Amino acid sequence: MKRGILRNGFALLAFAVLVAPVPSEARIESATVVVEGMACPFCAFGIEKRLKKVGGVGSIEVNLGAGSAALTASDEDSIDVSNIPEAIRKAGFTPGTIEVTAVGTISAEDGERPLLEVSGIDQELLLVNLSDGIERKSAEFAANGVEVRVIGVLHLHLEELPGLEAAKIEAVE
Repeated sequence: MKRGILRNGFALLAFAVLVAPVPSEARIESATVVVEGMACPFCAFGIEKRLKKVGGVGSIEVNLGAGSAALTASDEDSIDVSNIPEAIRKAGFTPGTIEVTAVGTISAEDGERPLLEVSGIDQELLLVNLSDGIERKSAEFAANGVEVRVIGVLHLHLEELPGLEAAKIEAVE
């Protein structure tokens, strides 16, 4: 009898480990892109239709007055920001600045520029043009392996890796 209880208890424990929630992967939670040339509700509809095809997008809010589109990731997904400019071009408009909120961990080797590891899309973002305060914080977070949320402007045109010009960095609670 004890053997059956022990075996069932072990099976239950193994099952619990397999289905236990894992820490969320790093991801790009949101992106706001400036859309140049958007002038009417039909423009907004066309942009929304194209942006819905971008991987990881859960919801879109197009602001005609501000000339922008705000994308929010679907649950546990990461927005594939590299496809945003092309989606806007296919809608017939010009993409402008893209501001993102990304969650991940920072790695920084001595003498190297820090990288934000965004594994939800298996990509790294090079942290660029950092103020002294943000650079110090990022080095501290990297040294301690702290998960961070970074808000900043995305630069997809860099030759090596996409860059993220961080305006704000904080530990994820």
